[in-house]
Amino acid sequence: MTIDFQCPHCQHPYRLKEELAGKRATCKNPSCRKVFTIPAPPRAEEIEQLAVSALVDDPPAAEAPESSSIAMNCNYCGHQWQEPLSKAGKNVLCPECRQRLRVPEPQGKAAADWRQARTRLPSLARQNQEKLDGVVDASEAQLVSGQALAQAGVTEVELEPRPLREKLLIAGLILALLGSIAGGVFYFLHRRQVQQDEHLMAQVLTHWQEGVQDLREPEAALGKGLLHLILAEEALRWDRTDKFKEAHQHLQKARNELRNAPVCGVRHALAAECALLTLRFGGDESQVSAQIRFGWLPDGPTRGGPLRGERSRSVHEELRLALTLLQGAEYDLRLGLHPPSG
Repeated sequence: MTIDFQCPHCQHPYRLKEELAGKRATCKNPSCRKVFTIPAPPRAEEIEQLAVSALVDDPPAAEAPESSSIAMNCNYCGHQWQEPLSKAGKNVLCPECRQRLRVPEPQGKAAADWRQARTRLPSLARQNQEKLDGVVDASEAQLVSGQALAQAGVTEVELEPRPLREKLLIAGLILALLGSIAGGVFYFLHRRQVQQDEHLMAQVLTHWQEGVQDLREPEAALGKGLLHLILAEEALRWDRTDKFKEAHQHLQKARNELRNAPVCGVRHALAAECALLTLRFGGDESQVSAQIRFGWLPDGPTRGGPLRGERSRSVHEELRLALTLLQGAEYDLRLGLHPPSG
């Protein structure tokens, strides 16, 4: 163990062995060269006291003797006097103005210790304000946004695979929805076309009725026959029961008008058109059952017609009535309608 000290005359530092304690020596400083006694090494108690005094914020001040009285100062008249220590915390009256005052309690002044400076916890205790790395305090918890959860991948939910039956059901519903939409569009366009055609035919009839007054009777009959043939062909193409009945009525009116018209080449040409149009009134069994076409040959009393016991019409009979209008026609025209067989 060594002894650290300074020359008491020039403050020159020295570090000597403990065995030299108590001996006299001469200072090595050339400007001093005075004799001094080597001090003894400090004891353990002195070292601890020095360490404690170095760690205390302020050196302990000399304790003043405790007073047995408390100084009072009146806030109303400024009078000063002394009250005994036993009246600390009690109310007294000022000797001058007689106002009630409270005697303050004496407060002792303890030495400030670095270990108990601003807390009553142990010196090594962790304070609440200390934060650990990677630990979130509950007081700092905040709501997490959906975007942050999506970025972290915690919102991904694994869905169970759908069975085949459910997939087919969904596909069927989608196809049914698309089909209904397509059907609605088709019906709208079809209905619009029907309305346009009906409006056009109504305009034709209106113009015909306005101009038929200026025609002579033979020309008017031929014109009416041609108009009814056009109306019959237009109504026949819709494949509806009501339209089919309307087409047959126009066909009958066309034959009647041509029958009343004078015999001429125009009459024979329109009669030939009437015969060709009559062939379009024939259809298969399903169309005959739906009453949108006639059978080709007579089949006796009808069972599916509008009236029971009524003889069903056929293309054969209708065509016979149309061909009667061609009597007296030229040979070439009849040959075009009835080509020779074989």
